[in-house]
Amino acid sequence: MTFLVNPPMAIEIETDAGGVPRHMSGEPLVGAVQPVQHWLAEVDWWNQPVRREYWNVLLRGRLMCEIYRDLEQEAWFLQQVHD
Repeated sequence: MTFLVNPPMAIEIETDAGGVPRHMSGEPLVGAVQPVQHWLAEVDWWNQPVRREYWNVLLRGRLMCEIYRDLEQEAWFLQQVHD
């Protein structure tokens, strides 16, 4: 089952030197993450540009989460949780 976080929840992400997520902090989801998939989205959504770097990450080796970094705001968000 997929749980859509609407609106997306602001989270803190620690990355390695290459910008790859390694740890997520966003109660109640806290812990080490392992990247699974990565993609970029750049669209002009009704003249409000959207530039995001998406990641599917495995939290604590058990829970798949879809997170993204808003490249305009330089902020991280949790968008979906898959069980």
